[in-house]
Amino acid sequence: NLPKLGGRLMRRGATQGETRTHGFFYKPQADGTGVLGLPLRSAKQPGWSQLVSAGAGILFARVINGSDFSKLGELPARDGGKDDKCEASCVDWYGNARPIFYKGRVFALLGYELVEGQLTKNSLVESKRAHLFPSAQGTMANVDKVVTPQGSLFFWSVTEVANGSAVAPALPPSTSQTSTGGTTSNAFRESSAVFRTLWFAKVGLILAICSMLGKL
Repeated sequence: NLPKLGGRLMRRGATQGETRTHGFFYKPQADGTGVLGLPLRSAKQPGWSQLVSAGAGILFARVINGSDFSKLGELPARDGGKDDKCEASCVDWYGNARPIFYKGRVFALLGYELVEGQLTKNSLVESKRAHLFPSAQGTMANVDKVVTPQGSLFFWSVTEVANGSAVAPALPPSTSQTSTGGTTSNAFRESSAVFRTLWFAKVGLILAICSMLGKL
């Protein structure tokens, strides 16, 4: 069977949370629906920031009839983070955010935070949160600072996509993209300028060595 367009989901004020792999996971359910987990970051941050900063959060949506979406909820990062002295890696593996489905349970791995969500038919809400590396834990963001901004999530059915009506409404003139779209979470591990400089210098050195070896 050839692939065809299905429903559409759009989260305003966000960008993908992973640029090296697909980054998302999908879990079929016994009732014929499925659950999609999609890592997201703030649109204010460049795409490469997922290499050196913690994941912003994971959006979960239910997939109905193999095409249409409905909202379940988000599990956001809250840890602002601090220097972990490259305990595991100076470059976070796979973008540092992953949805995990395990024996009927739903988790979000967000940097060093492991968050479990309680899944029902129409919602997913946080039930537990643990930090896997307490010595690298920074300031935790307040819960009310990491909610999905109102009016930032849109869903369109396969019929609306087919007839061309799957278009998000324009922002009000008095509202900017940054204030309405908001950040999924203000709990980003902000790397220092020194760390960023050292990281790029390390990448440059590796590339230079590879280039030299290729000429041998």
